[in-house]
Amino acid sequence: MTPSIEQFLENEIPCYGLLKPEDVQQPLNDLLNKAEEQLTAISSSSEPAQWETVIEPLTSATERLGRLWSAIHHMGAVMDSPQWRELTNSNLEKVSRFWSRLAQDKALFEKTSAIKLDPASGQLSESRQRALTNSLRDFRLGGVELDSDAQTAFTERSARLAALSQQFSENLLDSTNASKVLVSHANQLLGLPEAVAQAAKEKAKAEKLDALAVFGLQQPSLIPVLQFADDRQLREEMYSKNARRASELAEEGPDHDNSLLMAEILHLRQQQAKALGFASAAELSLTSKMAQSPKQVMEFLLDLAKKARPSAEQDVAELKAFAKTQLALKSLESWDVSYVGEKLRQQKFSFSEDEVRQYFQVQHVLAGLFELVQELFGVELRETSKADFQPTGNDLKSSGRSCPMPLASRCPPLQRSAWGRNCWLPVS
Repeated sequence: MTPSIEQFLENEIPCYGLLKPEDVQQPLNDLLNKAEEQLTAISSSSEPAQWETVIEPLTSATERLGRLWSAIHHMGAVMDSPQWRELTNSNLEKVSRFWSRLAQDKALFEKTSAIKLDPASGQLSESRQRALTNSLRDFRLGGVELDSDAQTAFTERSARLAALSQQFSENLLDSTNASKVLVSHANQLLGLPEAVAQAAKEKAKAEKLDALAVFGLQQPSLIPVLQFADDRQLREEMYSKNARRASELAEEGPDHDNSLLMAEILHLRQQQAKALGFASAAELSLTSKMAQSPKQVMEFLLDLAKKARPSAEQDVAELKAFAKTQLALKSLESWDVSYVGEKLRQQKFSFSEDEVRQYFQVQHVLAGLFELVQELFGVELRETSKADFQPTGNDLKSSGRSCPMPLASRCPPLQRSAWGRNCWLPVS
């Protein structure tokens, strides 16, 4: 395992700048093998089942694996390079199968149950007792009580669902990146914040497009156009292309269509739920949530809609009237709502989100955040240019306030090493 990966795993606070796709595969294999060995050793051990002989060693092995695998997913999401995507897809099935094997290990389930049923468990802390309860629940939801054939089918469906979910996300991202709206005339940019219009112009130049500006469907581009652009046709085109992403009607065609994937995902989720004895995937989903049943959720939503509808209808009527009398819009379409709402807000309150944005520049926001952290936790933060600094619990010092939690747990520094050169460091 490379020193940088070991350092990443040892630190309580992750610094993603240490991770490079070419360095991660072997450590992931090693951690997966170690976790497998640990799982086998615990399951076959003849030692009495205790927290120290079952939960602690298993947690130690799986925590590092989970941390690295989560980091790989995270880097794939924020960086989306071919290397990170390949790393995720090539390891997805075997990692999924490992977690399925763990959840379906009957010996481990029985040992965990024994710890829970042992009268001595009453001496465990509340958090450990809750962890045992949740672990037993997750064993059952993982298929530990199914027979061998049913477990095999359950594992296959779990692996397939993991692959489908990853493909769904990639299709949505690829479709988003493939869609563009070209602007040829300056009057099409009227109403847009200067920074947004300038960024669109620079993007067109960088991509060597025969256009004055180009807008993508990423949120920093889409939202300002829908909210500020005076050109209604531009707003409609952006809204329409965004609504058709990852479908058979997408800008780039059906290459990234998620329709069949969604149908298969829903079917497999329903099969998983049925295998575990639930009436539906919704019922299965609620086993770890506060709501008691899908019916209760629907009743809550319908009651909420009933209470909110009069105010919503009033707001829509106000928008329609304003659009017609002040903006000469005979009808209020979906791509007009944000724009008309912004104009109405400016007229009623002399308030514009774009004007307010100047007071929320990153330097001001961070200064306010650091002040809040110091006030709440007695920890001062400052910026450093050391890109490879790795904070530990010893680097965090309080100003004298007592707290039962380690400072590293309650006061993590903000880090930007994956996207910039600096990390945020705490000082006394």
